[in-house]
Amino acid sequence: MIPTLANADIDLFIEGETGTGKELLARLIHRAGKRSRQRFMAVSCGALPEALEDELFAPMGEASIASVARGTLFLDDIDHASRRLQARLTPLVEERVLRSPGAREPLPLDLRVIATGGAGEGDLSEKITPGLFYRLAALRLRMPPLRERREDVPALFAHLAGAAATRLRLPLPMMTGAVRHHLSSHDWPGNVRELAHFAERFVLGLEETAPEPAAEPSGDTLPQRLDAFERDTIVAAVLGARGEIGVAIKRLGIPRKTFYYKVHKHGIDLTALRKGGG
Repeated sequence: MIPTLANADIDLFIEGETGTGKELLARLIHRAGKRSRQRFMAVSCGALPEALEDELFAPMGEASIASVARGTLFLDDIDHASRRLQARLTPLVEERVLRSPGAREPLPLDLRVIATGGAGEGDLSEKITPGLFYRLAALRLRMPPLRERREDVPALFAHLAGAAATRLRLPLPMMTGAVRHHLSSHDWPGNVRELAHFAERFVLGLEETAPEPAAEPSGDTLPQRLDAFERDTIVAAVLGARGEIGVAIKRLGIPRKTFYYKVHKHGIDLTALRKGGG
């Protein structure tokens, strides 16, 4: 959806729990569109002191909305903004003008507005003034929490662990059964942000995990379970190596011919993994 949304150049409202990647999505939309050469300005609406609020609505300055001309204004947690701030944002969103204290005339601005609000926290229309909410919410997107897309957790963890290992210049540890159990059973209330912290602790060797509990009965045979484990291990190695096949093979400790045999056997899409590893 990102290329379509980037070129549509309309205001967006992204809903989601903390850590689901709302700001990341907003930044990707900005980078993919015609406004990418201009500024992306993030404003934390729920933690904005009144002193900084005045700077935000000043007619000029680095902290002013005026500096975002032809760019993207990102209003994070707009549902936590004070009524005063919402009232000052409304003309900006509705009319695309910046009303500054003491200014004779409002300043017209060409910008895109992307706002976020928490999902599952009651009726957002009750927390945001109608003039502001219905203008921003013309197109609403929802970022699902990790507990609703558990199938993505292993690949996300492998990517985050690989990135952490590269950043910290440490070898990627071997996956243990206890870590795998935690990945599949934990609810991840902090979502991707919590998963990223877990990946960092895993790479640093600081993550303490309880012994893996006895496996519950399942319909899979032992060969099927071994195949699943083997496939997941290869996928994790490729993602952890950020798509570098040679590095992944070295970490797996198997011959190149065996690696490609197993990739074919398990139907692993290396092209897709290289993109995920980047």
